[in-house]
Amino acid sequence: MIRNCIVQNVVRNGIGFPGGNGTVDNCTIQNSGRNGIMISDGGRAMVTNSTISSNNNHGITFYKGGLGTVDQCTVQNNAGHGILIEAASATVINSTISSNTRCGIMVGRGGNAKIGITDDFKYAGNTISSNQGNGITLYIGGSAYIGGNTIDGNGTNPNSAYGRFGVGITSSNAVLMGNNRITRSGGVGVYTEGSSVVIGNPDSGLPTTGDFANVISGNANGIIGNLGASLWIRDAIINGNTGNGVTLNLRSTARMSGNTVNGNTSNGILLSRGGGLVLQDPAVTVTGNTSFGLQCTDNESSFDGNISGISGNAEGDVSPSCTGF
Repeated sequence: MIRNCIVQNVVRNGIGFPGGNGTVDNCTIQNSGRNGIMISDGGRAMVTNSTISSNNNHGITFYKGGLGTVDQCTVQNNAGHGILIEAASATVINSTISSNTRCGIMVGRGGNAKIGITDDFKYAGNTISSNQGNGITLYIGGSAYIGGNTIDGNGTNPNSAYGRFGVGITSSNAVLMGNNRITRSGGVGVYTEGSSVVIGNPDSGLPTTGDFANVISGNANGIIGNLGASLWIRDAIINGNTGNGVTLNLRSTARMSGNTVNGNTSNGILLSRGGGLVLQDPAVTVTGNTSFGLQCTDNESSFDGNISGISGNAEGDVSPSCTGF
């Protein structure tokens, strides 16, 4: 147990658990030459009530079989990612991850995480904000359950090599359970490429409707599926984005049901270059968008299902170029 400590100006990692077990509680770890805290090589650690800031690499790293929980911590102003989970497993709850130079949370290379979801599957959301890259990134076989989080104002650096999305998912799997607020990203609210993504999962037993719906609002675009992404979007509110609400591009497909897609300044839903869409019951409400409710850009893009909820869009509801399968 490491408790009530101040660790600063260490040449390498501030605190390390290489293969060992431990707890860090009520500590301040700052200005380390590398990571603030490193859990690796099968090590296990609980990090609680602590501030991890201004370290020269990542704030907290779980690596090579590292395992643990971050609870009620502040992870900010680190020169790398706030939290890196790579070939490891971690739960991140009740914490603030902000103003880091790369991403707020990065999960990759077989890493898996619960972000805002406790180990017994209850909401315990984080605030992930103002990071220069993505708020959350999954890449190369990463997986995560994501729920209950405020993901706001990420992608502050227009030249970031780590994206400008609220949530960015590449060659990975993710479930955005519910109760996420993904707002004001420098780029897309949720961007997914070559991945399988569920947005809204009532099968988990957690609430995902009403006050617990995922809200994707005020981003440059709401949701983009690219390069063969597969999405299932349920009960989400996708509104007020400055581009399209939902874009499916380059053979990406989605099932949508029970969503509200309104007030976006381009199309509500755009299908492009072989994008495919199935609109299931309950009907998706698509209204008040500046262009079409549902727009297709080419003959390879198509849709099927219930369009009764598409109405009141400025240029039309379903574009003439959109056909069934």
